[in-house]
Amino acid sequence: MSDFMTYEVHPNGDLMTRQAELEYECVMLGQQRFDRSEAGMDESATQPGAEQVRRALKPLAEAIDAFLKDECTPGRRKTVATRYLAHVLPEQAAYLALRHTIDGAANGAALSTTSRAVGTAIQGHLDLVGMAASAPGLYRKVLDQVKRATAARHREGVLRHVVRKYCKDRLTWSERDRVLLGAKLIELVESTSNLIETRLMTEGHHRTRSRVHFTAEAQQWFEEARASGRLYAAPIHLPMLVPPRDWVSTTEGGYLTRAIRGARMVQTHASSGRELARNAAMPAVYASVNAVQRTPWRINKGLLSVMKEAREGGPRFESLFVEADRSLSPRPADVPADVATSDLTLDQRESLTAWKRDAAVAYEFNARQKSRRVATAQKLWCAEKFLGENAIYFPHYLDF
Repeated sequence: MSDFMTYEVHPNGDLMTRQAELEYECVMLGQQRFDRSEAGMDESATQPGAEQVRRALKPLAEAIDAFLKDECTPGRRKTVATRYLAHVLPEQAAYLALRHTIDGAANGAALSTTSRAVGTAIQGHLDLVGMAASAPGLYRKVLDQVKRATAARHREGVLRHVVRKYCKDRLTWSERDRVLLGAKLIELVESTSNLIETRLMTEGHHRTRSRVHFTAEAQQWFEEARASGRLYAAPIHLPMLVPPRDWVSTTEGGYLTRAIRGARMVQTHASSGRELARNAAMPAVYASVNAVQRTPWRINKGLLSVMKEAREGGPRFESLFVEADRSLSPRPADVPADVATSDLTLDQRESLTAWKRDAAVAYEFNARQKSRRVATAQKLWCAEKFLGENAIYFPHYLDF
């Protein structure tokens, strides 16, 4: 219990112990939310992965630039990688190479597989750049549609499909080209950072394969970063069982223990704003916030019972919480599913476009409704948790 602050104002020691345990639970719930949010994510999309991309980006971009300048020396025979890297900014190539190399290393993927993924990412980027130049209207429309997709791989798949279909003047690529380009970029990643290494692994009887792995130092860094990120994940802020500590400064007040770290009375990310609030003499502001957060509340048992009964009553009562999902209209009967869009008549294309537009609106609406159902469930869970308490309190803060 050395991490808990003493709190002398409230006389009820039993409540104080429960409140300390509750704040520890807030932290545990925050860590569980953090774990769920990162589950299934590519390593490069996590906070530690993004940090490593940021750190390694500049040296890798400089190495790519130096490689291209060296390749352009008169009389020097150019490699396959030069043909494609000449069309992309070094920073963009470095970003894509780092993301897919980190993802490959996280899974111990084969060097050929990771190389192909890096080369394919560069190809996709160049194809999209070409589409933006040759068909800006289509490009903007496609981007607007894929913003609604929640999975990055789904977005990339949609974009690749459109590029293959409409961008006839894109660079031609072979499987070999993609692998050779990716392998060169992975080689540069390995030489400019202490992030990854390629290892020749023995697999099966007289069979070896090169795989991409994190270095020992990088692996340790990732493990420590994950543990630290989980430790400092934003806690779930639940109501309190005792009055919050009075705010005496912008950083001292609210919850009782240090388990919930970093709470500030003035909620702003700007350091200038935090400094201004910290140095401001504002006793009336502190007194007002403290008076509000000392107000006791209690769960209305009757109303909660009605809400729970309504929620369990099925579709008849769903409108009390959220609107019902919108049904998706069937595909137009006059538009065959097995016919390419380019072979459809003008009327059929217009009918298909209108159907897709309506479907996108319905998908987006239903996604919002799902979020509202989750929020409702969380509120009812919280009300149930504090149902038997004589009083609950809410720490209060100020906006920026």
